[in-house]
Amino acid sequence: MAFRLALPPGARLHNAFHVGLLKKFIGQPPQAPPLPPTHNGAIVAVPANALKARLYRGVRQILVQWEVRQILVQWEGLPPLSASWEDLVTFQERYPSFQLEDKLLLEGGSDVMWGKQYVRRSRKVAG
Repeated sequence: MAFRLALPPGARLHNAFHVGLLKKFIGQPPQAPPLPPTHNGAIVAVPANALKARLYRGVRQILVQWEVRQILVQWEGLPPLSASWEDLVTFQERYPSFQLEDKLLLEGGSDVMWGKQYVRRSRKVAG
């Protein structure tokens, strides 16, 4: 399912977007939305700030578990709702000069479960 959006003149984007790519807008719309920078019709994203870090876990179709470190990135010139989770390794390859805050990448620190599988302790049965 796709929606066609009324884009401003000069926007070098296709006007049809899949519903999964759209986010609900909350608040007052800007008078004239700024256009993101483009290069050959593709949006050029520039990171402004790294907000959070997480360990994303998933399962593939063949029941193989995997883990990926991700960071929540706020993009320059875009509203806060456009922040997105990016794989850490891919992000560092695309933006090698971007300085990530040390507190986001600590293995121990504030998130004691980072990189460790959670296992519930067995309950002691009173008897």
